[in-house]
Amino acid sequence: MAPAAGGGLGAEFAHGVAAGASAAGGFVPPEPPVPHPPATPLAFGPESTGLHEAAAPLSAPSPTDIPHTPTQTAAAPAVGSPAPMMGSMGSGSSPEPPLNSYGSVLSTPATPSASVAPAMGSPTGAAGAPPMYPPGGTAGAAAGLGTVVPQDVRDAPRVPMDVAISDLELARRAVQELIHASRLYGGLDWAVGVARGESGAPELVVASNEGAGYIPAGVFLPRNFRLAFGRDMDFDARWFGWVNPAESVVRAIRAQGYSLSAVATSFFAPSDEVRDSVRESAVGVRPVLEPSDRSPQLVPGRLHRLQTIAPALYQALERANTYDVHRYCRDVTYAAIYGGHDTPSPAVESVVRAVLSEQAAPQGEWQRVRDEYDTACMLAGSQRPGYDGANDPSLTEMYRADFIAARRLETLLCWSEYSLSAADLVYSAIQAGASIAFDAAAVRSR
Repeated sequence: MAPAAGGGLGAEFAHGVAAGASAAGGFVPPEPPVPHPPATPLAFGPESTGLHEAAAPLSAPSPTDIPHTPTQTAAAPAVGSPAPMMGSMGSGSSPEPPLNSYGSVLSTPATPSASVAPAMGSPTGAAGAPPMYPPGGTAGAAAGLGTVVPQDVRDAPRVPMDVAISDLELARRAVQELIHASRLYGGLDWAVGVARGESGAPELVVASNEGAGYIPAGVFLPRNFRLAFGRDMDFDARWFGWVNPAESVVRAIRAQGYSLSAVATSFFAPSDEVRDSVRESAVGVRPVLEPSDRSPQLVPGRLHRLQTIAPALYQALERANTYDVHRYCRDVTYAAIYGGHDTPSPAVESVVRAVLSEQAAPQGEWQRVRDEYDTACMLAGSQRPGYDGANDPSLTEMYRADFIAARRLETLLCWSEYSLSAADLVYSAIQAGASIAFDAAAVRSR
């Protein structure tokens, strides 16, 4: 099944891929098999008003209005029952403004389009655009390596001390919240920097040290946060998985020539590069909440992780017919699992076959897939580039392979989780490098 041409939304999907998959080495997805129609009606619930509830079928959007989109539902796998479906996205909620990539918010904003919001994470592509990293060398966190303070840092206006101290507290609280929200994702570090542009207003810039600023499921960023990654594909590829996210934040902010006020990170080690570039910083930030305390939920003012890289696609998923989206998500899953060069394990192939045929996979097979996922995450976390302060391309490639493996398995595991939606599946697939546009009419015709 060749995906239909996407138009504006298809282009946004491609831009979203640039936020993760371009750095992860995108691939052309294979032809997915035509899935058999389900033997029983899909178990979509009553009309929904919430994100993770099942939505009632809507009239299918035309490819012109919403070229390509997804949504879907999931239940825990049970032997002898149809394949589980993820919690589908609700319909009818008002769209949130998209989270913008850093650099698009500190300059004078362009007038937004009346149709589809521009994709976050799309590279500028403009000739003469400033590089997203300091020229010449890659100063790191290792002690004794030293740094050379770039000209743009020396020339940037200094932020007053009292302002920097206040900004550091803002950044510290933001990191504490992010650590708590992602506490189930082991080995992940966050950094938040405060930048001040021409207006002097503070802008919070965030990055994790997984992939190109990967966001785990269940972490909902405030709408006013800006991503350090997603503006420049070369930057994303160069600092992909960089172990100290504070350095990624600093590089992204100073490439725009704005004043760095403060940076806070959960990463344990100080960095010469950060210390030389910012007035106030904090390392080793820990959460103040108890593990049992509830994390911020997806409410107005916060964004689902798919919204951070493809906001219009997310909204289209929410409006789409859930049956069509369910079929689309099977195609996305197939592309994520079989789009690479590695042969999936027997357990993965068994579960994929069950998902594609609307059957239930044995619990033991699901557990084997979860074990593979845990292993891939552990391997990726153990070899993030930058531990010695050096940018080693070979180490980055090894890390990248394990990161992609983890995101492919995460895509598949979304089918077994009650709490995850189609948007989570699509986000994971994009991070794995899978890019298939959604056309409801094309899906329905198969």
